[in-house]
Amino acid sequence: MANRFANLEGSKKISEDFNNINIGFDRVQAEMDTKGTPADAQAKADAAKTAAIAAAAADLAAHKARGADEHPTAKGNAAGFMSAADKLKSDASTSAATPDTLMQRDAAGRAKVASPAAADDIARKAETDAVQSNLDSHTGDTVKHVTQAEHDKLNGITAGAEVNQNAFAVINDVEASSKSDTVIFVGGTGITVTTDPEGKRIVLTATGEATPGAHASSHITGGTDVIPDAVIGGSSGLMSGADAKFARQDGETKTGAQAKADAAEQAANEYTNQKVGEIVIDDASLTDKGIVQLSKSTTGDRDTIAATESAVGVVQGQVGNLAELQTTDKDNLVDALNEVFTHVDEGKEIVKTAVIVKGGTVAGTSPHSFAELAEGIGTISTATVIRGQQEVTGVFKENIQANDPIRTRYNIEKKNVTSNFTQNGQAVRFSPDNRYMAVSIAGSGISMFKRIGDEYSQIPFPSISEATRYMSFSPDSKLFAVPSIGAVSLRIFKIEEGDVFSEITGFIIPSGRSNYTDFSSDGRYLAVSLLDAPYIAIYKIEGGTFAKLANPSVLPTNGAYGISFTPNGDYLAVAHGGSNLASVYKRNGDVFTKLANLPDLPGTNNGFGLTFNHSGNYLFIGTSAAPGLIWYIRNGDSFTKVNIASQATNVIYDIRCSQDDKYMAIAMYSSPYMSLYDLKNGGFSKYPNPSVLPTGIGYGVDFSPDSNFLAIAHGSLPSLTLYDMRDAVYLISNDRSAISSSDVGLGYAKESGVAGEAKKIVKIWS
Repeated sequence: MANRFANLEGSKKISEDFNNINIGFDRVQAEMDTKGTPADAQAKADAAKTAAIAAAAADLAAHKARGADEHPTAKGNAAGFMSAADKLKSDASTSAATPDTLMQRDAAGRAKVASPAAADDIARKAETDAVQSNLDSHTGDTVKHVTQAEHDKLNGITAGAEVNQNAFAVINDVEASSKSDTVIFVGGTGITVTTDPEGKRIVLTATGEATPGAHASSHITGGTDVIPDAVIGGSSGLMSGADAKFARQDGETKTGAQAKADAAEQAANEYTNQKVGEIVIDDASLTDKGIVQLSKSTTGDRDTIAATESAVGVVQGQVGNLAELQTTDKDNLVDALNEVFTHVDEGKEIVKTAVIVKGGTVAGTSPHSFAELAEGIGTISTATVIRGQQEVTGVFKENIQANDPIRTRYNIEKKNVTSNFTQNGQAVRFSPDNRYMAVSIAGSGISMFKRIGDEYSQIPFPSISEATRYMSFSPDSKLFAVPSIGAVSLRIFKIEEGDVFSEITGFIIPSGRSNYTDFSSDGRYLAVSLLDAPYIAIYKIEGGTFAKLANPSVLPTNGAYGISFTPNGDYLAVAHGGSNLASVYKRNGDVFTKLANLPDLPGTNNGFGLTFNHSGNYLFIGTSAAPGLIWYIRNGDSFTKVNIASQATNVIYDIRCSQDDKYMAIAMYSSPYMSLYDLKNGGFSKYPNPSVLPTGIGYGVDFSPDSNFLAIAHGSLPSLTLYDMRDAVYLISNDRSAISSSDVGLGYAKESGVAGEAKKIVKIWS
């Protein structure tokens, strides 16, 4: 190929054209030498840049040195720079009435000038207002102007009208026939008419046959024709002197008499109203008669209300037919109930004996309360006790035959759960009947799982479009409470046959955002923590209705989080923000009263996770910063803080204890996102982390009622991690030396099975 560096022929071999190739490379190198290296090029560019900057700077300095002569001042017909004088005028411009300055408008678009003096000065608002005021005054002057009424009057005068003419229209039935017609008065019999032109009078005098004289004296006492005085209830007549004196001096006019009568009536009414108002009829009480209001209510407890017949009928219907009682006494409800209580007390003693036989203890003295018996059942540390042996389920790690000797070890393995999660998990709770596992979704709704054998399968649940929080099941697993930070802060569902969840309505929904919930163990109360004031809401559950109780007199001082009842329902604890990160309330009837602040609480943290254990003697609190986990031992109303090694300085969102109080688990903000603790025999030690940890922030945690499973709801998919916590089971020889420190139990297999199967075993040591 031919070019300016070489002329190579494609048909020649490289060895034949080698010299031409060398010549071409030499020419390329020579041209490259003339071009310089990249460093040379950069140096030249830098030098050019420096020279250009220096030249520009020199030009700018020269331009500044030439000063004002460089650009001419603007003129009327040519653009240019503003002169110093014009700049002073512009800067001095103002909206005030300042002489010899440019006028400008103020922020409202107005400007001011001085008072006008010459005819061609600007008129101000003050001058125009004065003109308007004079015009208004002139317009309203009725002396200078005729009113509309006067216009109308003048318009009614016809042409030719005369001023002050003598005229009359009609006297009785005599009608004037001309503008100046005349009327003549004529005297009749015994009447004479005389005129007085100067006085402009006409005098009519009665004369009879002649001009009469005064005759009134003839009609009064001493006269010739006396008219008798008028008689009350009789003939009319003259007024007596006494009556005249009364009428003219002593008596009262009709108007005055009426006024006095009206005043008397008003005074009487006021007196009567006052006396009636002073009459007070008190409401009836148990000791005094009085006014009683009727009521149809059948649930009230007031002593000042009387029940109607319909209310009594409702109560009678609720009581039912006494004849249908399953007691010996059917005629008297008190005797029948006493008979029932007698049998209940006998049953309690039977239960107490059974608890003790199973290795448990019952606190208190007979007769025991159901709460004491429930706590006693909780002290039984075995699933099924057979003469000191514990029958449990374990996961075989190898093939084992029935009756083979075995040893067990602590085991926590991730269990797969099929779900359709698309958002982070917020909370998880198991139903007490071990039938359901519910997962709260941070974005919206609830995912419900049903347990069949050892597997959990997702089932339908009503749609909720709001972010749900820490829900809870009632102790009988028939109610499900779902709090939310959305518009509907609390939903309660009734669980019916066929896995049907029906929403209950008609109760007062808390104002603000709901956070955590908890039912009391007897199912009579539901407590809800709130992120907004009043920060706590408590409901009493009766006959399927939820009645919101009055708020405690002392409320948390900031947003509330974890909330938990003791098993007997006598104490309620709530974690919250503010100066104290948790508060404990004691229940008396339906009244919850705050106890003294817990001792040794950190003053700056928020309380998040919180729970009592199932025996009610431990209270665990998770905080927003170190120490992270706080532990109290409860003895009645007294709480004693336990000093523990810092096991979790993380933010702890949720805390739960297993039903047998063997385990305590926490869900937390940072890795490992969950931790599991051993609470056996009053101790507190952390188990090793499972081999597979949650994949994001741990928000919720819970144990299945049989303590076989542990669930963690967390951030990032798959949003839920479920662990199988049943002991790992291995074969062991009868040699004592085969026992190691890792073993947590010894016993024998009750069933045969292969590796991976969960089978019954009997532990005779643990």
